[in-house]
Amino acid sequence: MAAKKKSQSPKASKPKRPAKAAVPKTFAGQLGVKEGHLVICLHCKEQFFAKLRSQMPRYARAFQVVGEDKVPDVIVRFFNEQADFESSFRWLTKRLAPDGIIWAVLPKKTHTRNLRKEMLAAAKREGMIEGKKMEFGLTEMGILLRRKK
Repeated sequence: MAAKKKSQSPKASKPKRPAKAAVPKTFAGQLGVKEGHLVICLHCKEQFFAKLRSQMPRYARAFQVVGEDKVPDVIVRFFNEQADFESSFRWLTKRLAPDGIIWAVLPKKTHTRNLRKEMLAAAKREGMIEGKKMEFGLTEMGILLRRKK
């Protein structure tokens, strides 16, 4: 009599691939800066600007001065308690690329809740909508603004 062979299961198990480690986004990537973008930083601290420039993707450029010939994809604007939001957003939205974004950075103090409301109201009047929030250090909070579609 012939011995019966053990039948193999129809699905042979494949060796599992090691899970890919998530690549942490750079600071510039968290701000939405992509390859080839033009970034303008207004009223920012030198250490912030240096950190941003050191992590920029290929062919992306960052400036602290806005020329009439520049159409930025990302604007990072630091505001203080005395800011004129109306004129700031009117000026910023005229220069922003059609799919561009603005990071409005405010001091992280308890009395700035009204300041935040004023800023968002001015941005909405210029056709911007609020997006995500991100800490910009121990003392500042950024709010992403983009155009309504």
